[in-house]
Amino acid sequence: MVSPDLVGREPQLGQLVEALSRAHAGLPGTVLLPGEAGVGKTRLLREFLAVARQRGATAVSGACMEVSAGDLPFVPFRGVLREMVRGRPEHECERLLGATWRDLHVLLPELAPAQASGEARGTPHAFDVMAAVVEALTRESPLVLAIDDAQWADQSTLQLLRYLHPADSRRPLLLVVAYRSEELPPDAARRKAFEELSRSADDVIAVSPLTHEQVAALVETIGAELSPTSLSRLQDRCGGLPFLVEELVSAERDGLTRGIPRRVRDVVRLRAGALSADAQLVTTLVAVAARPLRHRVLQHAVNLPSRRFADALAESLSARLLTTDVDIRTYAFHHDVAREIVHDDLFPASRIDLHFRLAVALQSDLRVDAYAGRLCEVAHHWLQTDAHEEHALRASLLAARASTRDHAHPEALRQYANALRMWSRVDDAELISGTDFVTLSIEAAESGHWAGDTGAALRHVDGALATVGSDDSALVTVLHERRTHYSWLDSGRLDRGGDTLARLGSAATRERMRASDLMQAGRYADSLAPAQAAVDLAHAAGVTGDEIRAGIILGVGLAFTGHPDAGIATIESARVRAMRDGSAEEVVAAHVNMAFVLLGVGNMEKAAEVALAGLREAITRGVGGSDGAILAGNAAEALARLGRLDEAAKVVHDGLTHHPPPALRSFLMLTGAEVDVLRGRLSDGAAALDDIVERGLLDDFQFQQQMRAVEAELQLWDPASSRHWVLDDLRAGLGSSIAADAGDEDVLLTARLLWLGVRADADSRSRAEVSADAARLQALVADGEGLCDRAGALPLRVEAVGVRQQLDRYLHLIEGEMSRLRAEPDPGPWERAARRAADDPYLMAYALWRKGSALRALRRRREATQAFREAHQVADRTGLRAVVSAVVAAAHSLGIGLDHTADLRPSRPDRPFNLTTRELEVLGLLVRGATNRRIATALRMTEKTASVHVSHILTKLSVNSRGEAVARAYEVGLARSPVNTGD
Repeated sequence: MVSPDLVGREPQLGQLVEALSRAHAGLPGTVLLPGEAGVGKTRLLREFLAVARQRGATAVSGACMEVSAGDLPFVPFRGVLREMVRGRPEHECERLLGATWRDLHVLLPELAPAQASGEARGTPHAFDVMAAVVEALTRESPLVLAIDDAQWADQSTLQLLRYLHPADSRRPLLLVVAYRSEELPPDAARRKAFEELSRSADDVIAVSPLTHEQVAALVETIGAELSPTSLSRLQDRCGGLPFLVEELVSAERDGLTRGIPRRVRDVVRLRAGALSADAQLVTTLVAVAARPLRHRVLQHAVNLPSRRFADALAESLSARLLTTDVDIRTYAFHHDVAREIVHDDLFPASRIDLHFRLAVALQSDLRVDAYAGRLCEVAHHWLQTDAHEEHALRASLLAARASTRDHAHPEALRQYANALRMWSRVDDAELISGTDFVTLSIEAAESGHWAGDTGAALRHVDGALATVGSDDSALVTVLHERRTHYSWLDSGRLDRGGDTLARLGSAATRERMRASDLMQAGRYADSLAPAQAAVDLAHAAGVTGDEIRAGIILGVGLAFTGHPDAGIATIESARVRAMRDGSAEEVVAAHVNMAFVLLGVGNMEKAAEVALAGLREAITRGVGGSDGAILAGNAAEALARLGRLDEAAKVVHDGLTHHPPPALRSFLMLTGAEVDVLRGRLSDGAAALDDIVERGLLDDFQFQQQMRAVEAELQLWDPASSRHWVLDDLRAGLGSSIAADAGDEDVLLTARLLWLGVRADADSRSRAEVSADAARLQALVADGEGLCDRAGALPLRVEAVGVRQQLDRYLHLIEGEMSRLRAEPDPGPWERAARRAADDPYLMAYALWRKGSALRALRRRREATQAFREAHQVADRTGLRAVVSAVVAAAHSLGIGLDHTADLRPSRPDRPFNLTTRELEVLGLLVRGATNRRIATALRMTEKTASVHVSHILTKLSVNSRGEAVARAYEVGLARSPVNTGD
């Protein structure tokens, strides 16, 4: 009893058709289709796909399934590809896909060449294969790719959907994702991945229940004749769900209306209960399988004579509990709600028996090169049986390793956890599994690492350390090295045991680790000898991994000791080798260090290019959620330095969606906070910093330096904010106490801190002048001179030309800040700084702003006007809202227009910025941090009037917040002595 027509879904179908039209016009997108179970999402999808085909689009679909809590990777995409292959002759597929046709076996193992056994080295990633298929199909015609029941999607499928999301593309592609809105994934990792997919969607088309009128229309199209009483009862009971309408109408037809409870569950129970024992066995097997079962698998699991099996199958199909796909000979439930009802009614003993039948049948149907999804499915059923732990152990291990080969690391981690849980329950586990506990734990730890779950990685590596014998010093050392890396990803602490190197049996590894420690301490010259020794030793021993890693370290050392070209060439050689022969970790490491060196020598364009390429590589290898987050940070830093702030913010946001380990999350958030500050989103930057502090991670020296720098930028742009430091004490946090301990750390970061320290001293001068505190003024100058002296020693620690060029711009900035601090305005240092910072929009705009202020103080109005306009042009073009606000305020104080044509006359000297006397009084109270209520009390006005005055002040000062108004007041000398509020 199914309606031949789609009822009540015209608006949703129209929205989908409109989205297809936009995609056809070059505006691709992703549409979400949420709705409760039974509301008709699948039917709507089917109708839309038919309409899309009529309009000349290629429309393909796949569905997720509820098996093992999302452990089967890429299930819907395999369905999509099978649909595509079934609909085209082989020669046409080969013509359409080109070389990708030969790689399709990555997702469809049945297409693998006959001679292939397993997955050969160099097999492309599933992401790349699917992306290539989509690209080929969109070249042929507009493409609609629909995924149904996404609430059961595995994490890898969700990540692939994000990867295919057609942002910034002109491909005629429309992704449609249908899911049960009330049944999102229960585990945190998949829920977060699903939420990120939701946030990236272009449209959400909710499929809501039908109205009573639409239910009546649906009953009419079905062809059923119900009395008014029966129709009214059906309308009350169905809840507007088309599936339940069909089931209840069907029950009316079968004469099952008498005594039917209000819940449709009983309708399905009555229908299932009317089946013969053989048909019930068929139906319950499909219910427990939770996925379409192939004919031969179902027949094997039922284990009935052929005639009885055929009759039972026909009976289940006639009862419309099951449906069949004739082309591929599979059987599934007509609707998942019915499957769940049948499944939930099974007794535990029955479920165990059914899982056993399915495990045996599916395992007997496996190919030698079975893909991860099939192996995960077999493992799931064995795990649900009783007293078959040895089968569950073996199946879980095979599924874990297959998932790892498919780069489905979250699913691999689940299967490793299952295998380890079974280990203690099985006698002769090593004999049954073909491996030992330590090896299994190491593999599980690596899966946790690449899945971004460093907590699991640490647990598993600790399990291996607790088991391995103390006489195996080489293995113990390797485990400690892995643990050190996992710990750094988890907490930001790099703590290698003092005797780790001494225990190493491999000289190549020992030299490589020694060079790594020296490099990470900033002792680049000292790292060269052990790095070169490690390269030579590893090459002689044929240890590819150590040779690649040592080559990367050697390249970094060369780049920062005056040989940037040789260093970059060395890292590039290691990167090419890693792409060809190395592990995913070595590929990521090569890109990370190449980007780091390029950042250091000032080649921001290339740094951004390399980091983004490495990030794409990390994502396609399934490791975007772990070490790939470092690349996201590098890319964001380079983009921010180039003035591409929106792109940098997006990279940070996308990096966080991959759920990186805690320490890398904090690292990314810090980069994002800096971008927020430059974009003028000070409250967002402050919130991110508070979050990082609350997490208490990344307490190593260099990170704390960077943290202080971002804190300082926030405080200097918004001195009225409730941060850790008041403006007067900011220099203490940035000055001698930190700079003196910098040692061999990042010279550029130290120079930046010293600049911010002198800048804080210069900003503090205005407050000291307001209070006429001569001693304070003298102390500020003395502190600035001390910081300036420290900066003067920095060039002695620099050998690389690119680093020296970047250092010079900070030295000129410090020189300019000292001119401010001494109240001796000098545009020269600012001009030199701006010239040296031509490739860094932030520093350039800042220097031009200060240059204009110095020229204004010297009464060189024409030159000041030009400097302000140049500063505004650079800052406005790149979205540097903090600098824009400062330049606008400074220009308005001279009556200067920033459109390069206007030149306003200065405002009256007694009314700066055209502020009224009352507004100047209000501003004085704002400087003291008074609220609108306290302003109203002090000045004997209503709170609403005080609010209006504050709004006028913000407008006239061209600022966006009270904090910015206070900062501007000090900057242009408008701060007044505190007004007596009577407190």
